[in-house]
Formats: sequence, structure tokens, C-alpha cells
Amino acid sequence: MKSRTGMHLNRDCLILTIRAELYDEFVEWVQQGIIEEFGRSRLNGVVIDLADVTLVDTHQARKLFDTAKMVRLFGGHTVFTGISAGIAISLVDLGVEPGAFFTAVGIEQGVALLEDVKNDTQHSRG
Repeated sequence: MKSRTGMHLNRDCLILTIRAELYDEFVEWVQQGIIEEFGRSRLNGVVIDLADVTLVDTHQARKLFDTAKMVRLFGGHTVFTGISAGIAISLVDLGVEPGAFFTAVGIEQGVALLEDVKNDTQHSRG
């Protein structure tokens, strides 16, 4: 499964690049890996790049959205990048609100967005 994805840390951000179409067991493996990493590390957030994924079914989309909610419970944020029309349709079919997570065009923009959110959060606490 690791050949289907690339997962690495960039400072306090986990970057996950999915390089193949999704299937249920793979999405569960991805979810588990993200949550385990948040349990081990003090991360600001995760960028999940879906640029190579053209379509997800509603079960897979729900799992990805649930992962974003779990990350939020850890105090982190999720940015999805490279969302295709098929993924957007699945998320709308699920009734996912646009403000439920962040989106960006590419990985670099996603990492920058997480950094901005982190800075905004620190300023509002200070």
C-alpha cells in the first residue's frame, strides 16, 4: 500500500500524496496512518493531495471527511489539495459544507494555508 501513497513530515505538517485510485481498505489504512502520526507528533495539520485521484465513492469520501474531523479533535487542520470534479460531487452528495475543511490547488499552497491558520490561531490566543 505504501507504493500508492507518499507520507512525510514537513516541519509540523504531515503531507500525504495519494498516487492511485482509492479502495475502501486503502482509505482505512490512510486514516489509521494519519491518526497514529498525530498521536506521536505535535502536528499543526495534514495536507492530503488527491490530484491523482479522479473519483471516490461516498463511503470513501465519508472516511476522508471523518479523518479531517479526527485531525480537528487533535487540534490540527486538514487541507485537501487537487480535488477533482468527481471528488467534489461526492462531497456535495454527502452534504459536506465548504467550511468543514480547507482546500487548496496544490501541496505548496496547502502547506502555506496551514502555516497561515497556525499563525492566526497563535495571534488570537496571544
